[in-house]
Amino acid sequence: ADNDADGAAAAYETLLAQLPAEDPLRPEVLYWLGRARAEQGRPDEAVEALREAAGDPRVRARARAFHEALRLGQRAVAALPLS
Repeated sequence: ADNDADGAAAAYETLLAQLPAEDPLRPEVLYWLGRARAEQGRPDEAVEALREAAGDPRVRARARAFHEALRLGQRAVAALPLS
C-alpha cells in the first residue's frame, strides 16, 4: 500500500465488504482505510472510517489521534493575504 493510496483504499474497501461486522480485524482495517482516504484527499470519508474505527478500544487512541491531526491540518493556514 506504500505510495498507492488508491490501491490501498480499494483493497481495504474490498476486505471490509467481506468481513463480518463482528470480526475483530474490522476496526483495524477501518483505521487504515481512513488513512488511505486521507492520503487520497478525501477527508470527509477518512473521518467517517476513523470514527467507526474509534468505536473499538484497541484502535480508539490511534483513530482519534489521526482524526485530530486531519482536523488540525484542515484548519492550517494555506496562504497569508498580501497587503
